Amino acid sequence: GRLQEQAIMLQTFLAIAALSVMLVASLAFQRQTALDGLRSVNVALEQRVAEQTADLRESERRMRLFVEHAPASIAMFDGELRYVAASLRWMTEHRGEIDQRLRIEALPGPVEDWQTRLQRSLTGEVLQSVGERLLDRDGEAKWIKWEMLPWRNANNQVGGILIVTEDITRSKHIEQALRESEARFRNMADQAPVMIRLTETNGSCSYLSKSWYDYTGQASELGLSWEWFDAVHPDDSGLSRQRFKQAILQRQELTLEYRLRRSDGEYRWAIDTARPRYSESGEFLGHVGSIIDIDQRKRAEEQLRASHETFRHLVEGSPFGVYVVDADFRLTLVGAGAKEVFKNVDPLIGRDFAEVIRLVWPE
Repeated sequence: GRLQEQAIMLQTFLAIAALSVMLVASLAFQRQTALDGLRSVNVALEQRVAEQTADLRESERRMRLFVEHAPASIAMFDGELRYVAASLRWMTEHRGEIDQRLRIEALPGPVEDWQTRLQRSLTGEVLQSVGERLLDRDGEAKWIKWEMLPWRNANNQVGGILIVTEDITRSKHIEQALRESEARFRNMADQAPVMIRLTETNGSCSYLSKSWYDYTGQASELGLSWEWFDAVHPDDSGLSRQRFKQAILQRQELTLEYRLRRSDGEYRWAIDTARPRYSESGEFLGHVGSIIDIDQRKRAEEQLRASHETFRHLVEGSPFGVYVVDADFRLTLVGAGAKEVFKNVDPLIGRDFAEVIRLVWPE
């Protein structure tokens, strides 16, 4: 019986030992599997970090290239005003050196002003100027447009500033030249003996000379756009406006005659001549027009027409053989008395009078 108990105890021990071995083996396997998994994750993470680092370096490289070759004068500084990046134009214009601090004295204008601006920008303030006249280090006056912007780090703290400057001296000189040219034009137009009008590509009036306002009595704010037509006689305004719009669409010259209201309320005849205007590059800019009072001429023409009509009636009704020729000696009019003598004279009107004589009075 004792041997049987010992055998049972031995079998139990061996079973427990086998289970222990299996448990240890299982734990070891799980540990190895976990370690292998961790190694795989670690490798993947390292690879991802390496890729992201490479991407960041490439992005930084592209950013530096962009900044360096930017057509503007641009520079980025840290909180100590050391260069982080800068364009080649900046380095040339402001004598900068990478890994060095900003040389404030190289900037155009008073050093004290730039020091104040830099301090304000480093506190988070955005500063800018659309253009100010400054002296550079060589004493040359230049117009400079600049902007100063703080940049922030991952903690939303000001990490430094970005400065952009642009030399706009040439554009300022062009603007000044244009202003002077416009002033000369306005002075000439205001002193001209005719009324001057400028219209844009859509026909809207953008300028009327002083003589227009003096003549029509219109207020300056009422003459622009299409309101200048308000001074045209109502019976002439519709057709004049229609022909004017057609000339704009076709970019053609235009001559109009209409009655224009004078400042005393009287409508007087005027002639309006407009021509297309173009830029130096050939771009259509609108029309330039001149308006002249021709009321006396129109009245003289009407009187002359009336005189001619009276004279024609006198000649045609005359019982005598009256012939009228023009300056080129062409027959223009024949009296009733001549028609009774020469029945076939009417078809000869407009022909040379010598030829008429030979035909109606042959030798």
